[in-house]
Amino acid sequence: MPFVTSSDVDSLQVAVRGQWDALNAAVQDGADKLKGNRSVNAQLTALQRRVEAFLGKSSSVFDAAAQMDEGQAIQRDIATMTDTLSRLGVSNLPPKPAAASSPTLATMFGGLVDALPILLVLLIVHEFRGGSR
Repeated sequence: MPFVTSSDVDSLQVAVRGQWDALNAAVQDGADKLKGNRSVNAQLTALQRRVEAFLGKSSSVFDAAAQMDEGQAIQRDIATMTDTLSRLGVSNLPPKPAAASSPTLATMFGGLVDALPILLVLLIVHEFRGGSR
């Protein structure tokens, strides 16, 4: 996993929240199609617990990569559950979550890439003025 920030995790948490809420609404609408299906109901309950645990965590710079991995795994499981529910005839399902993309170089370091030319100029000026004597 490339370097990620806590703001990347925050964005993923917002996306997971929206995807879960949409899936859950479809499940509520199609509850009659899931009656008696213990396996799918157990999977939904387990997924709900994972989603709630993920959303309940504060994003952390130190755990950002692990949190991103966890959130992306949940998104894959939401996509799998969407397929399962579709096969069972549940309608009004949300589109499957898009594959998670990695942060770009520009967002990876919180705008540091934009500041590099300025830092380079300051370093050059500092060195030409004699540095730290």
